[in-house]
Amino acid sequence: MDIYLDTSHLQKWQQRTLLSKDLLILDRLKNTRDNSFVISLAHIFDITDGKDTKKAISVAEFLDTLPIKWLRNAEDLKREELRNAMNCFRSSNQTQINPFVEHYVDTLEMFDAILEIRLHFRNASIKEIITTLISDGPQKQVPSLTKENLKLWSHANDDALKEIHIIFN
Repeated sequence: MDIYLDTSHLQKWQQRTLLSKDLLILDRLKNTRDNSFVISLAHIFDITDGKDTKKAISVAEFLDTLPIKWLRNAEDLKREELRNAMNCFRSSNQTQINPFVEHYVDTLEMFDAILEIRLHFRNASIKEIITTLISDGPQKQVPSLTKENLKLWSHANDDALKEIHIIFN
């Protein structure tokens, strides 16, 4: 089972400040083989947003003890859904899109400037990721629906968009 907790619940679990029954349930879920806790870029931004470096690193160390899955970034997921919809329309062969990726770096957008970061963080622990991001200064979550992102998405999906236009006209 994939379990998604928001950052505040993960922090409260780590600090053991949730209700006793909730702690018991989460501890049992953590120790059961078939469960994974879903972590996303939003969690990383939330953890690195505060001014308490020790607290952030403590939460990161806790996250490193959990069986985790990384949630794909929204742009990548939308791109895969569009590709899947086009393939389904052409061949009536629908496939299931995997919303998860193996590593933190796979949650990042694919820009050339990020290549070095992607190589460095391929097998990094969450603690190492958080520590690096904190030392680089406060992290800001980039809004996914900006004019620039829409232009990039449009450019990357230009052929598919033209094909849709031809099909429906």
